[in-house]
Amino acid sequence: MSATSEARILALWEAAADRPPLLRTLALAAAGAQQADVADLTIGARDRHLLALRQECFGPTLACLVDCPSCGTELEMELSIADLAVEDVDDDREAVHLGDIKIEFRAITSRDLLAIAGSSRAARRDLIARCVTTSLPDDTQSLPESVLDQMSAALAALDPQADIHVEADCAVCDHRWNAPFDIAGYLWSEVNAEASASSTTYTNWPWSTAGRRTTCWLSAPRVAADISRWRHHERLRRQIARPTSAPADPPATAVAVRALAPWQQRIAAAGNLHHLVGARA
Repeated sequence: MSATSEARILALWEAAADRPPLLRTLALAAAGAQQADVADLTIGARDRHLLALRQECFGPTLACLVDCPSCGTELEMELSIADLAVEDVDDDREAVHLGDIKIEFRAITSRDLLAIAGSSRAARRDLIARCVTTSLPDDTQSLPESVLDQMSAALAALDPQADIHVEADCAVCDHRWNAPFDIAGYLWSEVNAEASASSTTYTNWPWSTAGRRTTCWLSAPRVAADISRWRHHERLRRQIARPTSAPADPPATAVAVRALAPWQQRIAAAGNLHHLVGARA
């Protein structure tokens, strides 16, 4: 990996490491989009920026692991960015009818997901309510479950890039299925692993007594990179030393596609965001 690429990945890590998962995803997407605020983009538009960032940093080929849901065998897969790119729909708005009432709504954004973070079992209803763009006689709390189901299906169709699945088949038991793929979780696992690997060679401050070396001839970018790596190592060391009461990320799902790091480190990707729409009532 070139010094430029390594510095880029360290910068991504520093921008995102201390954030909760969704804000971390937005930090990565902002870097890919080269704009500060990506929270109002649809989930699919945000994820396209993540795909572009992944290609820029690591190339177009993705080495993956997935567990067969039938026999439990761990399988290796190879995907490409092109496999994961979905053509955008022409419109990001849809409508369903409840009797004579037409309910119009838009695609989900990250800001919507942030707004319902920590919500109760009413998360799906609250999320859909944020997406409704027409005035209703009553609030969405009175909508029947059948209408919410219609709206959930329509929301998924509005933004297909937000809910990516890849075809997988098991060479052991011949089971075939569609495995969910989350580019946000996958990309972060790669950034985190690469940054962690680069930090292992920077165990001391470059000019400390214990690790003294001649650096006066280095260019300013090289010195800046050394400082950045040292800062990264120190933050990692403090994080490892600091006890945590709960994991920072959601637990990995058994059938989700996850990253295969260059040194075979198994890091599971986070679950697909759109499952919130379809799974919670």
